[in-house]
Amino acid sequence: MALRCLLFSSDEGTATPILQALADLGVEGEHCSEPVATIEKATHQSFQIVIIDWDRQPEAGLLLMAARDRKAAERPLTLAIVSSDVSVPQALQAGANSILRKPIVESQVRDTLTTARDLLRSKQESAAMAASAGASPASVPTIAKRVERGNDEIYVVQRTN
Repeated sequence: MALRCLLFSSDEGTATPILQALADLGVEGEHCSEPVATIEKATHQSFQIVIIDWDRQPEAGLLLMAARDRKAAERPLTLAIVSSDVSVPQALQAGANSILRKPIVESQVRDTLTTARDLLRSKQESAAMAASAGASPASVPTIAKRVERGNDEIYVVQRTN
């Protein structure tokens, strides 16, 4: 399944390099500058990444809340674009998973989005492996570790996922 990203920003100078980095990484990017339409898309469509211009308050806060309110399996990775150091803790406390800084630096955007993409692909692959294994507890890979306690031997079994 292709990764999809929703970008909320009304600043073309911010949006353009982010959309270019997404395209270079093979992530489908959708740019939206209208707050109501963006919240509607984040609520009713499937996006694995949501990038929010944190300077667009209160809409940015509402969009982040809408993204975080999705079921855990559908919850996107959220990135906040901040223009000041004061905004960083606010965005993270509101639930953003990571930060992009203004002015946009292409290498920072590429590195952050590469990490996000790789994390999401790994998550998708793990879910696909569990689904193909039938997701029964017996089919999940395990590790048994032998622990000795006095005269007794105990085997501790741990799932590897």
